[in-house]
Amino acid sequence: MSIIKDILRDVREDEEWLRITDKSEWKDNPSSRAAVYDKTANNRKKYKNIDAERWPLAISSYKNYSCFLFSEDNVVAREKYYFSTTDYYMHYVKNNGENIRIQADLLTNYGTIHKLIDRFPPQTDEEKNIVKAFDRIAYTIGAFCPIWKNFGGRGALKDTVWEKLLYSGLVDSEGRINKKCITLEDRKNEDNLLKRYKDKLFLIISDNQDPQSIVDSLYFQDYFSCKWELRYKFGSISELGEKDEAYKYIKDIIVLIVQRSYRIITKYRGHILREQDQNVIKTTLSSIGLDGVECIYSKKKKSAQ
Repeated sequence: MSIIKDILRDVREDEEWLRITDKSEWKDNPSSRAAVYDKTANNRKKYKNIDAERWPLAISSYKNYSCFLFSEDNVVAREKYYFSTTDYYMHYVKNNGENIRIQADLLTNYGTIHKLIDRFPPQTDEEKNIVKAFDRIAYTIGAFCPIWKNFGGRGALKDTVWEKLLYSGLVDSEGRINKKCITLEDRKNEDNLLKRYKDKLFLIISDNQDPQSIVDSLYFQDYFSCKWELRYKFGSISELGEKDEAYKYIKDIIVLIVQRSYRIITKYRGHILREQDQNVIKTTLSSIGLDGVECIYSKKKKSAQ
């Protein structure tokens, strides 16, 4: 199925940028891809060391978010987003003419998960399959999102989607959804990242003050329970003290990335995954070695379609 191919497409597969020399190794050995990607550092210098979150395949996925009204690339138009082919960033032009640069991010760092794997080396076939599956989907579009000025240096143990969602501006300190948030139009274009740190990372929509709606618009529905609470309310993997919970955590991340990729491709924002949605997602998971794995989603009463 074409949609499964799209769900599993690695954004690093753009040959002009990555320069894959051994296509069979890339296709058949997902665990080797990180090394192949790292070796392209010299190639990326010509693109100002641009990482995969700003490569063409990733950028094309951001253009699929229905919450962003885009002008053409490089075209500055008020109250619209655009992509710059000079700096490869997404931009928004406020109604007062102020230009806001919006970065993009790999939500869960590949190396962070592998630090967890190093702590609990896989021994069973199930654990080995989970590692292979993570390697296969770690750089698919569900793992990426535009954000408000990424702050580096979070620490290898904390570079996860859960830490970022905790500082998203969408939830309180306990991981519960807020009642209201500010819009991009109302934000100050704060450049002092040390002062701002990770605050309000996902508040990048121009006209919406409803956190629930922003979660839906950025396709994070499945990351919350039916009570609008984050499924994981911690950022650091150091809080995972047992092997079983570590591998459940990794498997959950895999399922959520696959589901988010599916949602981005289909633009499906409903909280209930329909039978046809679940069938595609389960088939995708099975194709990467996770047979019989159930979808993760919340049957909330109100769903944004």
